Amino acid sequence: MPQLNVPASAPVDHKATAIRSHVSALALVFCASLSHHALAGVTAQPLAGGGLVHWETARTVSISGQASLFGGDPFQSVEVSYARTLSGDLHPAELRAGMALRLPEDQPLGWGGVDGQARQWLDTDAGGLSFNGLADVFASGGTSDWGVSFEGQGRSQVQLVHRFDLLDSRPMQLRMDSTVGQWRDDDYRFALRYIDPKGGPAHTVWQDTVVYDDDWRPLRDFSQVLELKAGGYELEVSLNAASWSNGNWQTAGRTLASFSLQSIWRDGGVRASMPGVLSPVPEPTALWLVGAGLLVLAMRGRQRTTSAPDAQAARC
Repeated sequence: MPQLNVPASAPVDHKATAIRSHVSALALVFCASLSHHALAGVTAQPLAGGGLVHWETARTVSISGQASLFGGDPFQSVEVSYARTLSGDLHPAELRAGMALRLPEDQPLGWGGVDGQARQWLDTDAGGLSFNGLADVFASGGTSDWGVSFEGQGRSQVQLVHRFDLLDSRPMQLRMDSTVGQWRDDDYRFALRYIDPKGGPAHTVWQDTVVYDDDWRPLRDFSQVLELKAGGYELEVSLNAASWSNGNWQTAGRTLASFSLQSIWRDGGVRASMPGVLSPVPEPTALWLVGAGLLVLAMRGRQRTTSAPDAQAARC
């Protein structure tokens, strides 16, 4: 019976194969652990994923004031006034109007005036937007004798209307901080609305400028995550401040507000860590489980290496 010459296969080094398997497993575990620990100590900032497209922006700042003196013998009257309004779009980023109104100094009835400013700053990118606004005004004055009266008043206003599209549904982080006068919560108004693509009424997503803690204490510095769906949005903001004076008393008006609306997705749709919050570090129990898993892998590889010659002999 003819003999078939079958070429002998190259000997298999089962020990080397097992070592390579162990090294690969250790490398995977090490890389995963390293990546986890690297992220654990980093406070990742919100990164833009190209999710926002900014469209129309209408911004105005306005400041006005009036001061007057009247009375005396013979009756006299002095009055000065000032008003200015500036409008702009996205550029320049800062929009500002100021006022320093003064009564004439060359008259004997008294003195006074109105000072103030209206200012806003806006920054936008594909990941969100940030805003700072200030409405500030103060009227004051005095008279030279009892027969003269002083009246002063001023007003400062900041307004913003901004429209943008969100290309995909994603969580957005709203951070807000504001300061208003006592009992003057309406001096700062904020509204984020979703625009119905079918032409229906706009839906208000968020409009609160103050939240309350468990003890019902108001908080004007807070952060909130909003789950926004894809579509068009309109952001409307207004700051107001007013001041009055009659020479004997005066009230100052000051409203200060800032907010940001930023995506908390990384590029590729992966949720980033919240700013100021650390990613969790593995607990000791988790580390023990990783060690136990490595030990099991090593024991199984050793068993395969030990039994390999016996299996080869059985096949022969």
